[in-house]
Amino acid sequence: MKKLKKSKLYEDEFKFIFDKNGSGVRRVTVISALIEEQIFSLVSIFLRERDINYKPAQSQKYKQSLNLLKTNKQIDPILEDIEDFNDTLRNKAIHGIFEMEREEWNKHNKKTIDIGRKIVKYLDEKLYPND
Repeated sequence: MKKLKKSKLYEDEFKFIFDKNGSGVRRVTVISALIEEQIFSLVSIFLRERDINYKPAQSQKYKQSLNLLKTNKQIDPILEDIEDFNDTLRNKAIHGIFEMEREEWNKHNKKTIDIGRKIVKYLDEKLYPND
């Protein structure tokens, strides 16, 4: 796999999600953004190594990229967590304020952050294997 260089912003936000300070909702949002871009970066590298040009429509970028990685069994060890994060955890963490009490919402956000951290760390290791 081609060696990528981490941007300063990527490094800062990666550190932020593992830090204990800051808003849980911001942390979930940053985790979500990192996962989406990591997925797209992984599939871009995977296809470029096979001389396949990949330019999905912006609105389809994440779903198509995730589907390509899933189909080619590139993320099997973490796939269930990614699907859980996408399907239920992320949206409840962000929008749960309308339907949960604070204690339940905080507990849910912690679970979302823990699973999100696991996903981001796994994808980071796939993108940057020697860092």
